[in-house]
Amino acid sequence: MITIENNWLEKDSKGVGYKQYLRKLAILKYLYNDGKMPKRELANRTNMSSPTINKLIEELQELELVKDYGLGEANQKGGPRPTYFGINPESRFIIAIDVETYNTKIAVFNLVKEIVGDVKEIKVKISGNTENILDLITKSVELHIANLNINKSKVIGAGVALKGLVNYELGESYTYLTHESKTIRELFEERLKVPVVVENDARVMALAESQFGLAQNINNVLCLNVNWGLGLGIICNGKLYNGNDGLAGEFGHIQVEEDGLLCDCGMRGCLETVASGYALQRLAIEGLKKKVPTRLEKIVGEDFDSLDIQTIIETANQGDQFATSLLSEIGYNLGRGISYLLHIFNPEKIIIGGLVSLAGKYILDPVNYSLNKYSMAQIRNKTEVQVSKLGKKSVILGAYAVFIRALFSEIESAEYSAL
Repeated sequence: MITIENNWLEKDSKGVGYKQYLRKLAILKYLYNDGKMPKRELANRTNMSSPTINKLIEELQELELVKDYGLGEANQKGGPRPTYFGINPESRFIIAIDVETYNTKIAVFNLVKEIVGDVKEIKVKISGNTENILDLITKSVELHIANLNINKSKVIGAGVALKGLVNYELGESYTYLTHESKTIRELFEERLKVPVVVENDARVMALAESQFGLAQNINNVLCLNVNWGLGLGIICNGKLYNGNDGLAGEFGHIQVEEDGLLCDCGMRGCLETVASGYALQRLAIEGLKKKVPTRLEKIVGEDFDSLDIQTIIETANQGDQFATSLLSEIGYNLGRGISYLLHIFNPEKIIIGGLVSLAGKYILDPVNYSLNKYSMAQIRNKTEVQVSKLGKKSVILGAYAVFIRALFSEIESAEYSAL
């Protein structure tokens, strides 16, 4: 469990002060999850007495974390209309950072799940000198906060999503933005001056789906992040599954072709080599070099490196047969890989997200065709496969969600349950 050390709530390390801190945190968690409610309902949900709730709400109001939202509707049984209390949206803010292959997205969230302003996107390749890349990202974060007129002292932390092997507990990346002596979390915290939580992009996407998307109130869900690479987030029994060393979900690196193409991981024949954004780009370039008739030729000419996932999808949407055939091949290969997951996990739902998922039916139809071909009907027929409705914001929402999860994690401890 990651504990967020911060000064946003008055916190004693032990004794009565620590219990009061946990109680305040519990109140904020209920208000975050379920919205505004009267004191009586808060008392019932937290198993606290009315005097305790009254005192703690007053203290949270003094910290400007909670505000009085006025009278609610009259009770059907009669009696006075209750006063509703909720989180003050402008009290504190959280930075969310999505570090992609060629771009980084930056957003600022308030404590009621809203993005403040727009999502900022900067062009920066994930490969290169780690410190230089983080310096560039940090400067962009600071500029974005300043442009939003947010007081930096109100920023309580940051959630960072990163592709590749990431250990959530240790805050360490083993694939990208590595450093000889410091973890990626330490490097970000040094620059941002706030607590930072780092997690794999596919796993944060799964968190986003469970809190904001198609996986809400579903216990067993597989979330595929089909971006330039291919990752998997697993929701098992209602909780995000990280694995023994926090590295679960490297679905893109199961072998599907014994002597296949060389993958970035160093192995051959990985699923990612035939069912990802990289694979889509490679197939498109191969076709362009062979002079296959396609609108893509007019768009990119001989500048093959400029060809991206979005351009191929847009061309497919315009009826280009070559572009649609590429997406069909990627979808078919992806479905073949998903069939393995289907037989192992028997999930209630599979959600396909990431840039490639923006192709919609052009990716979903071949995935379903392949699943019907390679899966047992008894399992396949009870699993729903959908394209994410969160679009390009799925990972940035997840970066926010992973920090929120860490923020409230203390109240799940034995200390709070014993109060």
